[in-house]
Amino acid sequence: MTPIGGIHHVTSIVADPKRTEEFYAGTLGLHLVRKTVNFDEPSVLHFYFGDRRGSPGSMITFFVHEAEPPGRCGPGHVSSVVFAVPPGTLLSWRHRLIERGADVMGNAWSFGEECLCFRDPDGLELALTEDANEQITEEPADRAIRRIRSVEIQIEGFQHTSKFLTERLGFEEFGKEGAVFRFLDGPPERPIAVDLLCTPTHRPGHTGPGVAHHIALRVADSEALGRIATMLANCGFDVTPALDRHYFQAIYFRGPCGVNFAIATDGPGFAIDVPNERSGEMLSLPPWLEPKRAAIERRLRNKNPALAKTPTAPKKPL
Repeated sequence: MTPIGGIHHVTSIVADPKRTEEFYAGTLGLHLVRKTVNFDEPSVLHFYFGDRRGSPGSMITFFVHEAEPPGRCGPGHVSSVVFAVPPGTLLSWRHRLIERGADVMGNAWSFGEECLCFRDPDGLELALTEDANEQITEEPADRAIRRIRSVEIQIEGFQHTSKFLTERLGFEEFGKEGAVFRFLDGPPERPIAVDLLCTPTHRPGHTGPGVAHHIALRVADSEALGRIATMLANCGFDVTPALDRHYFQAIYFRGPCGVNFAIATDGPGFAIDVPNERSGEMLSLPPWLEPKRAAIERRLRNKNPALAKTPTAPKKPL
């Protein structure tokens, strides 16, 4: 079985790019790794937030749909994304979030871990949990989000999704608390968790701002991606071909619970086009969209005038 290396990224939907950048880069202190577009729909902005390098596992990304009504979470959707922070920092994080006007819901305990729960401006449920494996570096403690620690998925049933995680993706069942079942994967020293919340009587949800679009799990390279794509196709999943996302290769499919999944490679990464310290200042486009840059930027400015001052990427030498 091709090993899953944890979570690569989670992608959600937002309605306001400026508000999103202020919250994730300002309040949460993440780095705007890339400001680009949805390669399948270039009129839609796509933001990547994560650590300075845009490391797989650190990133949460957003499609900007300004005119779309708010989404609603329900069975078949991601109900929470939890970030790992260094030990002893939850109290300072709580003060920071409250001072900046975040929608803080309070603290909760899950599988022996304390979580500080809050929502982003579009209503996506987030949480922070201390992880002994995540040490404080040069960044202030309340700006030291390291990676995505876990995701929670609402489901109606249980058997098909649990078998999908364990028998197809190699997760191990960890335990149960009430209606929540936890599955672990990734490196033993830095495991990630997928929690299944069984809510068979909840009303259906629908996508839109405030609701996650897909979860991307990570593999090492394109060879591993090909093996897992073949395995999933042989098991009856309708898997896309490997798609070039410029910064990684990815396949996409719908899981048994209805959630959209992706499997993404670790490379080539975000250092292939512009230096990361400049990436948030410009609209980055892959080579095959560069000839359409003027039209893409014009459409984006028409949809959101605040982007009028966004500088373009420098031209590469011939």
